[in-house]
Amino acid sequence: MNNQIVKRYSAVALFSPDLDRVVLIHKLRPAWQAGKANFPGGKVEDSDRVEAARKYSTAWSHLETEAAHLYCAARELAEETGIVAESLTLFCTLRFNSPATDTASPQPAECRFFCAVGDVDQARTVEAEPVFVADVDDVLDGQVIDRNAITLPTMGNLPWLVAMARQRLRGDVAAFDIK
Repeated sequence: MNNQIVKRYSAVALFSPDLDRVVLIHKLRPAWQAGKANFPGGKVEDSDRVEAARKYSTAWSHLETEAAHLYCAARELAEETGIVAESLTLFCTLRFNSPATDTASPQPAECRFFCAVGDVDQARTVEAEPVFVADVDDVLDGQVIDRNAITLPTMGNLPWLVAMARQRLRGDVAAFDIK
């Protein structure tokens, strides 16, 4: 994979204060995630970059990239769950080749994962994809039960991402960078 990132994404692991429950989305799209549980998140948009540029008022730089991912994470969490995050902490950067679509071959991509503690019981479905709160033990086992009592598999990387996020929130480790 070349180092030129074409697609950028952010996601948020929002935990209860005891770190035993986490907010998830019952994914309906894209097709390769449909029917699985995942964190709230999405694509870094131009508006996220504009906010980052406004804050740093320089050409696209490392700081603007960081800020754009952070703005995206906060925006996606609010858009999908109705929760406005007080503070988000980066815990993992994952670089990968995005799955091919009908119009494009796989492209180098990056997802930055943030974590936070908040009132998970305030999470609600705002968009088409249902939001629910899952027990972390279930996530670590690779399947969860949503609000409609439907058992869903998790995305393949979700169990280890949840474990990493909890370690970060406990202060056990520094942020991970997986390449």
